[in-house]
Amino acid sequence: DYYSKTFAGEECSFNMYINEQHQLYRTIPLFDENGNISRILSVVENITERVTVEEEKKRNEQQKRAILKTAIDGFWVNDMNGRFLEVNDAYCKMSGYSEEELLKMSIADIEHIESNVDINARISRIIENGSDRFETQHINKSGEIFDVAVSIQYNQSIHKDHIYSFIHDISSRKKAEVEARLTEKRLDAQVQLNEMTEATLEEIYAYTLDKSVEITSSKIGFLGFVSEDELTVSIYNWSGAAKKE
Repeated sequence: DYYSKTFAGEECSFNMYINEQHQLYRTIPLFDENGNISRILSVVENITERVTVEEEKKRNEQQKRAILKTAIDGFWVNDMNGRFLEVNDAYCKMSGYSEEELLKMSIADIEHIESNVDINARISRIIENGSDRFETQHINKSGEIFDVAVSIQYNQSIHKDHIYSFIHDISSRKKAEVEARLTEKRLDAQVQLNEMTEATLEEIYAYTLDKSVEITSSKIGFLGFVSEDELTVSIYNWSGAAKKE
């Protein structure tokens, strides 16, 4: 009982909800000339508005975190050194790491392209500019590389030591782009071959080999024939790169 504590010499404060109002009570012991507690001063403050604002803020924060937790895109919060402070389920699934594992890691542990120096420089630019958007590659728990688009926000008024990032897996898009470029190169090569009506067989072989090496990103190429018993291969021609070797 707060009043009993106050009569024992302790100043107390407590909240009560009365008549649809949040009230803050403070009880203060008052002493007589002999040092004995003679009375208690009670101060009551209506804090309904303050409590309502705080509760609304708490609800909004809970809703925001629930949305981020279940978002399709990855989301994380990191500190000024790149250490993870918060990650959502989507990025855990994307990276193959559990939330517990990621919270012991930093950006450098999953970043494939940028070095520690690059990461620190980027963080400095984000603090200065307030945001950033870029594409990079991350490494999942199995060691596989996947492409991501990253959108970062920093607002000192929200939290001066936190950086907020959304991570979108663009591996499928990147794969489609590569396939599109390969298809375009193949079509260009076919058109060029169709126009080589006066070329010799050697020139056609050389062009075909060199284009095949270019399209497949190979180092060298050769044209050969396999014997009927499939035991030997006869090399007929080498690509230009192979001849230089």
